[in-house]
Amino acid sequence: MHAHDPFYLWDVEPPNAESRVMKDKRSIKREILAQFKDAIGQDRDSLPIYWLEGHYISGLSRNERKLLAQAVFELIQVGLVRWSDGAFSRTLRLTRKGQHLLW
Repeated sequence: MHAHDPFYLWDVEPPNAESRVMKDKRSIKREILAQFKDAIGQDRDSLPIYWLEGHYISGLSRNERKLLAQAVFELIQVGLVRWSDGAFSRTLRLTRKGQHLLW
């Protein structure tokens, strides 16, 4: 994993990449924010990097992975999320602004 890039972009396309419509950056942002809302009974203000890498990125095409990195950067730029370094891994956390938007 690159020190400045929390996503390492695999060269392998997911099996269904050609059989579906490509996601745009806006839909990727919505899906990331929706994941915070879907984290019922868990720490609802954080998404561990292993969820992004293991569950989300694996289903994206190469182009969508690039859009994901841009989408996260833009969510950080507008103040909705931030990266937090934990003991074992990085975590994407909602800011207060992000919490107010979702709840």
